[in-house]
Amino acid sequence: MSRVLDCVVTQLKTDQPILGEVSGGIITLTGTLALLVRPLTAETLKAYVKLDVEVPLSTQLFYFCLMKTRSSETTSTHRGLVLAKAEAKPEADGVGYMSTYIRVGVFVSTCQDSMGCKLDRTEEVIVNIC
Repeated sequence: MSRVLDCVVTQLKTDQPILGEVSGGIITLTGTLALLVRPLTAETLKAYVKLDVEVPLSTQLFYFCLMKTRSSETTSTHRGLVLAKAEAKPEADGVGYMSTYIRVGVFVSTCQDSMGCKLDRTEEVIVNIC
């Protein structure tokens, strides 16, 4: 459900180019992105996602689906990243915005095929994750 379009890594030491430490990087992916509607409490949120860092409840979070698998004949499971928006930059063509996100966690969501899933109804987008 997603593809890698580009990957740029900034190496910490240039004398170890293959297995050396990095100081940063950006991966550009295409896939489906959906707003994560947050529950009222942080404890309830833990039932849906696994966050790697504490994120204020006021922070807007997004699901970015990496894969979809068939759980049974009637259910599907989506797996992916939980992202927080970092910034938005105009695209090269000046028509839209390519957004940059920070990965803050992961999610697993199982849906009944008869009810559909929010991630199945979203358009493909391009995101940068730093």
